[in-house]
Amino acid sequence: MILIHHNRLLKHYLSNMQTTVTSASMVRVPRSWGNMSFVPELHKFYFILDGEGWLSINDQEFSPRAGQLYLIPSGIREGHGTISDHTYLKYFCHFTASIGDLSLLDVLQTPFYIEVSDMERVKRLFQELVHYFRSPDLIAVWKVKALLFELLHYFFEQSGIEKVHLAGALSHEKMELVVQYIEDHLSEPITMNELVSLVHMNPQYFSQLFKSMLGLSPVQYIHELRMEKAKKLLTSTSLSVTDIASTVGIQLHYFSRQFKNQFGFSPLQYRMMFGVMSKEG
Repeated sequence: MILIHHNRLLKHYLSNMQTTVTSASMVRVPRSWGNMSFVPELHKFYFILDGEGWLSINDQEFSPRAGQLYLIPSGIREGHGTISDHTYLKYFCHFTASIGDLSLLDVLQTPFYIEVSDMERVKRLFQELVHYFRSPDLIAVWKVKALLFELLHYFFEQSGIEKVHLAGALSHEKMELVVQYIEDHLSEPITMNELVSLVHMNPQYFSQLFKSMLGLSPVQYIHELRMEKAKKLLTSTSLSVTDIASTVGIQLHYFSRQFKNQFGFSPLQYRMMFGVMSKEG
């Protein structure tokens, strides 16, 4: 159960991620390209197309080659340089990615690079990223964010996640406790006082912290969880709507009204769409 609650918190946490691309381009680096040691303030993507050189990340030495995609976290020591006139031709992207009060790569740890199996796809993503980053169109910023998310998704999907550091800070451990409590008591009335007493926080600070981490207020989160569970019960069981309303801790009258307001169908209509027989009455 702890893993389930942890994954639920992590999913909400990731869905609340904020990103900003600060630069994106394709470049053939000059022979003079190099810096023995520095600590970047931004995350970086390097997609190697051609050439040779060296790269160090957190005291690990690499010799990047064509077809490799590097994701270098901010805040750790980096170095790079050339070794011949055949310098790197690469796409690069500098960006921020924050989740609440943490950086994305403080939360999820991955390898520093992957071997790209679909070169054309990744090239297209970088080509479009550079194009829209340079575009003067006001709404191009949405496309830039979408392309960065697609690159991040591709990298994490191909590399896997080695470690999750969500519980590294006390506030995150406390929030996991709150999320677990909410899920375990979903059929009961849940008050703000109960949640605050679990973590011994000021109510206003607790609400602000909860929303910064999960993107919803505690009341909104509880409602979303109840509606999510109700939809699952409607389509996977023959429980009556009355029993389902009780299971998710909402009075029948309010449950039916809230369900229809949110999804556009009554609970019975929603169930009929999936051909589920129920024990109504």
